[in-house]
Amino acid sequence: MRIKEKFQNLQKNNKKALISFVVAGDPDYDLSLEIMHNLVKNGTDIIEIGLPFLDPAGDGSIIEEASKRAVHNGATLEKLFNLVEKFRQKDEETPIILMGYYNPIYYFGLEKFTKIAKESGIDGLLIVDLPLEESQDLHDLAMKNALDVVNLVSQNSSEKRIEKICQNSSGFIYLVSILGITGTKEADISENLPFINHIKKYSNLPIALGFGIKNPDIAKEVTKLDIDAIVVGSSFVEIVTNNLGNKEKLLNDLSKSVQGFSKNI
Repeated sequence: MRIKEKFQNLQKNNKKALISFVVAGDPDYDLSLEIMHNLVKNGTDIIEIGLPFLDPAGDGSIIEEASKRAVHNGATLEKLFNLVEKFRQKDEETPIILMGYYNPIYYFGLEKFTKIAKESGIDGLLIVDLPLEESQDLHDLAMKNALDVVNLVSQNSSEKRIEKICQNSSGFIYLVSILGITGTKEADISENLPFINHIKKYSNLPIALGFGIKNPDIAKEVTKLDIDAIVVGSSFVEIVTNNLGNKEKLLNDLSKSVQGFSKNI
């Protein structure tokens, strides 16, 4: 319900959501928790928390290196759940999406995963590499545990496939704004128009645009589209990378960056 309520409240005020991505446990557990609260304090509406994974398919080098740091410092799925629980002790309102790859989730156990995810305070799941045709088991368990299932629409998606994606999604639809991995190219408004139109034809869910939104100027441009949210990841994760060992500067730079995006959408 947090995701639905967040979008409803923003829409009432004619605002778009800033969805901020960070990697759980990067650069370490305690600072990761501070980063999450910092994001919200400075204008983030929804947090997308990444499960560290050493063989990502859709992440560029910035996020891949962050995952390596987190794993090196002991990050696990169990610790991600604990991190969210700690976050919920101070923040019961901000929606949290768990973004991850299927392999560690499958080995953890789907039933146990969805149950603990909900109990920890997670609101939705975005499993990047799980094809729609193979997602029914996880989808059913997510629905059973009142977890939204966020699916990706890419620029390779046909209208027929977009229809199927829309029928099997909840929370919101995530439109990948570029062809390629995140953190490499910049989003282009014109390329996304037909996909937005297809999504709206088959779903009333909010649309979030992600990948390629590198700075507030790009954010300002893409929010001219008929979308409901932008997702920013690599820009925030890069701030962590550039300030390892300097917590004060890291949090200060992150605050300024989040505020910059928030003010421009």
